[in-house]
Amino acid sequence: MKEYFSHDYHARADEKIIKMLRGMGPGGYGIYWMIIEMLYEGNGTITKDYELIAYDLRVQTECVKMVCEDFLLFQVNDTTISS
Repeated sequence: MKEYFSHDYHARADEKIIKMLRGMGPGGYGIYWMIIEMLYEGNGTITKDYELIAYDLRVQTECVKMVCEDFLLFQVNDTTISS
């Protein structure tokens, strides 16, 4: 059974998203939404393990770190990522 969560259909116009798109292109946008899905599955929080996230998403670790840290899209602390 499929589960759905609502999201802002106009997210791509957000200033932080535009900066991420400018820096990383649409691949960064895909990584962003996959992390959002992971956060939904994790009840709003996931473990800050960029290598594990990158492996799960089949992308480079540095790309995950950039999406999470460089554009202020997520709340990141020493052990967790949240939105």
